[in-house]
Amino acid sequence: MINLTTKTVLRVDTAEVSRAVGAANARALNKAGGRIRKIARNSIPFRKRRTTTSKPNKPPNAHRRGKGIKTILYGYDRRSHSLVVGFAKLGGVSGDDVPRTLEAGGTARIKTQAPAPRRRRKRKGQRQRSTTERAAIRRYYQNKRATRKTKTVRIAKRPTMFPALQKEAPTLAGLWDGEVKPTALF
Repeated sequence: MINLTTKTVLRVDTAEVSRAVGAANARALNKAGGRIRKIARNSIPFRKRRTTTSKPNKPPNAHRRGKGIKTILYGYDRRSHSLVVGFAKLGGVSGDDVPRTLEAGGTARIKTQAPAPRRRRKRKGQRQRSTTERAAIRRYYQNKRATRKTKTVRIAKRPTMFPALQKEAPTLAGLWDGEVKPTALF
């Protein structure tokens, strides 16, 4: 009878494993961010007229195709290994945190302006206005624009991102399946 004994030595490079897990986590979180963003973008209805506002606890309306919807972005932070998905704050928008106020509700300061009086159209046979008359009319309308006021308004919550996350949550765990791939042993 022959006795055969084998000895197996397994060396694990912890840095390599950590790097592989970090890369897999980044890939999975980027997929999750793309999916959540797509769900959020699709949940925003398009309305041609600005007179229609969304109801509280419903996503906000888009009035131009692509304009507001394209401001939903996502990003993976390598340092903290986290993902951020949501509306981007654009330049020219006043307020402390407009995206958070839209998502959770709150108060915001908005600029208001009294509507300018309608300009009359030139009728047939009407004389041309002189340059001084045109300058006076221009000054009048510029002063109307200068009479803007700000007021504080209460904004009801219009969640978009949290419902998108809840809708995608059941499939998020599956994004990490098979992401860490074993390297060649020999």
